[in-house]
Amino acid sequence: MSKIVSFSTGESLINQGDEDTIAYLIQSGWVQINQKKEDGTSFEVKIGPGEIVGELALVGLVTQRSASATAITAVEAEEIDRGALIRLVNGPASKLTPVLAALLSRLKNAMVDEKQANVFAPDDTIHARVVGLNDISKQALCNQPCEISRLPWVFGSHVPPQSVTDLLRHQQMADTLLANASKRVREQHLCIETDGKNGLQLQLMQHGDYCEVNDKRVGYGASSTTVPLQKGDHTVSFGDPVDPYAFGIEIL
Repeated sequence: MSKIVSFSTGESLINQGDEDTIAYLIQSGWVQINQKKEDGTSFEVKIGPGEIVGELALVGLVTQRSASATAITAVEAEEIDRGALIRLVNGPASKLTPVLAALLSRLKNAMVDEKQANVFAPDDTIHARVVGLNDISKQALCNQPCEISRLPWVFGSHVPPQSVTDLLRHQQMADTLLANASKRVREQHLCIETDGKNGLQLQLMQHGDYCEVNDKRVGYGASSTTVPLQKGDHTVSFGDPVDPYAFGIEIL
């Protein structure tokens, strides 16, 4: 069985130029990938739960690390060396599936032009700003406010695939990923969306689950619930009532 390792904020998982073959499958938290190029420029991207770092060295495609990876929140990751990879390949398919999913995700991301990464168009309209109000919510946002310029914006849990069927189904990943969430939190749990009248609303996609908006319990009905979001500050908490996710939402 692969080992679970922890990294503190600011701690390095891998360093560009090092010779090593271990890869890390992220279970929770966020990691900053930084690749320095020969022309002096650099490429940066953030990856989170379900993603993998160090995969090129793991499978022998490079002899030195091609980029550095640094924890930007507390991180838990599954450490995979070549011995562990062989055991995964020879073991039950359900054990290998999360690794295959991470590799497929990396291939998909590699198809995106690097020039488009982290690009913010000046004409983009910021609709809302989201902040975490407790530790688990701050970690989901990489310990920094999140500005929403694209709608709808979905909050949902990261659920590792357990079968080939899960691996191949085209489930859209949430915009704000909630790792290690309780079973109350679904992959598509709630979202911020337009109300069709030039305003915004919060849609609780999993009706019947615990959710409070501005300290008022919502979501008791038999169908999805929507709550209007007027300009100004709002709070939303959901998930486990004992230890819920809690976010502040500023509608701009």
